Order: sequence, then C-alpha cells, then structure tokens
Amino acid sequence: MQIEEDLRLSDTSDRPEGSGFPTAANTGVPSGTTLTPSGDIMVTKAGTVLSGLDIKGMVVIRADNVTIQNSKISSDGYSGVKVERGFKGASVINSDIDGMGSTAGSYGIMGNGTFVGNDIRGFENGINLTGGSSTVRGNYIHGLQAPGSPHYDGIQSMGGQSDTLIEGNTIRARGTSAIFIDNMFGPVNGVTVRNNYLGDDGQFLGYTMYVLGDRGGHYPVMNVIIRDNYIIKGKYGFYSIRPDYYGHLPTIVGNTEVLYKVPPERIPGGAMVPAADLMPQ
Repeated sequence: MQIEEDLRLSDTSDRPEGSGFPTAANTGVPSGTTLTPSGDIMVTKAGTVLSGLDIKGMVVIRADNVTIQNSKISSDGYSGVKVERGFKGASVINSDIDGMGSTAGSYGIMGNGTFVGNDIRGFENGINLTGGSSTVRGNYIHGLQAPGSPHYDGIQSMGGQSDTLIEGNTIRARGTSAIFIDNMFGPVNGVTVRNNYLGDDGQFLGYTMYVLGDRGGHYPVMNVIIRDNYIIKGKYGFYSIRPDYYGHLPTIVGNTEVLYKVPPERIPGGAMVPAADLMPQ
C-alpha cells in the first residue's frame, strides 16, 4: 500500500526551509500575486485550472483533475470549495479560504483530493474528507467560526477514506477536535496523521483528536496511524479512542504531547522540541 511507503519516508522537503509548522506567513496566496475578481464558480470541464482569482462565493467542482491555486475564496455558503462525489484528482493549492463566520455546518474544503499550503479560516470545519484517498499537507487551519451551536473540527474523516495522508499541517482548533476520524458513513482503511501541530486557538477544545470506531455499525476502522505529531492537550485529554466492532485501534507512536499552549511559530523547523525547552519564562 502507498500508506506503507509513506511511513518509510520522513523528509519534509515540501515545507519551506526554516518555516517551521505552517502559519499565516507561509500559507495561502503567495505575496505579490495579482488577483482577478470573480463570483461563484461551477467547474464542469476536466483539467480546468483556476489561478489568481479573488472569488466572492463558492467553487463547486463537477469534473476530474481540477486545480485551484494562488486564489482567494470568500464564501458565506456551505463550503468554500466543494468537490462533488464521484469526481477525482482535485487540487487546492496555496489559497486563502475564508468563511467569514457566516454559516452553520460549513466547510472550508469538502471532498477528496490534494490540499496543500492553504490558509483556511472562518468556517465551522476546516476540511471534510469524503470517500477515497487524499493528501492534506502544509495547511494552516485556524479561526474556526460559525453561528448557532457549532460542532467545530479542524479536519473530519467520517468514513470511506483509504490511503489518506494528513501531514505537516497546523490546526489551531476549538470546540470538539483538531482531527475527528470515525466510520459514520463507511469503512476507513489507511489514514496516516503525522508531523502536524494539533492544538487550540485559545478557545475551549474538548479532545485534541478523536478516533471512534463505534459510530458506523460494522464498518471497520483499520490502519489508522498517528505518529510524530506535536499535540497540545485539550480540556479532556489528547485523544478519545474507541475500537471498531472488530477491535481495531489506531497505532499511536512518537508524538510529543504537551500541556502548554505553545504556538507553532515557536517550534523551529516543525521539529519535536522538548516541551521543557518551550515553557514560558
């Protein structure tokens, strides 16, 4: 499996040298990019590339191999970017995606694909992964906000995922969790969560990470690996873990688990710096 190959690799060469974990300074639209105004976009042509746009509204993808890059998306709808089910190969790269705190139940990105280097904020949930494989790398998810009674999560994986990699992201969450994995909508087989900064944004955070195998009947939750992350403890703990019907549990190894709310910019290079070295003086 690809997930096994990923585990043999430890380089983080995709991250800009010396930048540490992702922040607003090294994600989103590159400095100096000229943006062209746009409204809502529905993409129906395979291979479409949207670049350098200032989009006021949603982007809905109904085609294969669509790329959104170097763009700003400000959406008061249910999602910033939605990849409709059945379509593959979507990429969202180096973009600002802002929900402006407008809509309950909203998502910055919803779908499966490759999501790299984005600054996502102002939604109830940062990214919701739907069925299939995805790569989520180097994103900054923060400032989650929605009206009503929100169930905030940084990244959700709620069934149907396989060979999915969540790597090198900064998630400053609130409410429920930084990462929430369960089997509500289908089986899970192969989700690796590694080298991420997972913590809160100064607001209440329950458990930092959930892996729940008992929410989808007999759907298995297999080959979930949580390794080499920097994890700030939520109010109730680092993890809430429940086995699936077959007794599968995630592998949790090599994480740095700390009580202090150390911001990601104080962890140089994304390295696992001992918590004692980062305590406030």
